Order: sequence, then C-alpha cells, then structure tokens
Amino acid sequence: MGFSIRKLVEYCPNEFEKVRGYKKYRNSDIDCDIHHVKEISCGKSKEELKAVGEYYNVPASDLIILPHDEHARLHMTLDKNPRWMKICPLSLYVLYVVKGLTIPDVAKELNISNKAVSRRLLMYGLNKYNKL
Repeated sequence: MGFSIRKLVEYCPNEFEKVRGYKKYRNSDIDCDIHHVKEISCGKSKEELKAVGEYYNVPASDLIILPHDEHARLHMTLDKNPRWMKICPLSLYVLYVVKGLTIPDVAKELNISNKAVSRRLLMYGLNKYNKL
C-alpha cells in the first residue's frame, strides 16, 4: 500500500519529500500513485514528457501523490475529454487551492469563463481549505 519511495526518487531525486501529498500518504494504507502535473497543465503524455526529458529528475512541483482511484478517475476523464484537459480537478486544485489564485485568475489561466470555473469548483468539491 502507499506508494513506491524508490519510484518517487527516480522521478524527483533531490527533493522527493517536498512532493505534494508525500506527508499525507507516506505511511498510509491507501494505494497511491505518483502523477506528473504536466500531463494536465501542459497536456503532455507520458511519452512526450520522456521525449523532452521532463519525466525523470523533475522538481517536486511537477509531481503530486494521489490515491489510486482518484488518479485513475483523472486519467479516464482526460481520455474521454482531451479538449477539456486543462479544466480537470487537478488543474483547478493546483491553481485555486495550491497557488491561491482567484476565480477570475484561474479563468484567465485556463481560458474559460468565471462561471465555468465556479461550476467546476462546486462540481469537484474544491475550496481553499482542501489540502492534500
């Protein structure tokens, strides 16, 4: 259970303890996955990240540890709706909760309306108090 420290060190050898979700899930009984944030924020596949050298030896800010079911759901959403890739829960979480952007700033960053951001925040149950 949990996640593979060995795999995490491959992805982020110098500061793996700073990866979002590390402290929460390091001793957890929940089966977790390590996710590359650029798969969402930049719309790159695993193969594309490897091709440009952004899959291994990346900064902690490029990774997040998620429960396996959330990670699988995230990828299923992306696979079904690739044009909405930047509007997935993880992107909203990173921009709104982690970076602390306002709804108008998130809308501008994702090139969608304020109303679309607000609806998705409600739909995904995200608020400034969610913490990984």
